[in-house]
Amino acid sequence: MISKGYEADVFIDKYNLLGITKLKKGYDGGSIRVLIKGRIVMLSVFDCQKDKGKSQIIKDLTEWGELLVEANQ
Repeated sequence: MISKGYEADVFIDKYNLLGITKLKKGYDGGSIRVLIKGRIVMLSVFDCQKDKGKSQIIKDLTEWGELLVEANQ
């Protein structure tokens, strides 16, 4: 992502969760990879109107990832 001009940061790095935020040209986005029973699920969020921001993206992705892990224990 960095080579494509994105600013990227890791916001969660646990055994079964890896979350990354990215910023390019004022648009925030992020993704989280969730390891469930040997499979990886990836969720992505993009703030298409520049109004929610990075903190809301982190909150949503963390919550959704943790819910997926909890539901599949």
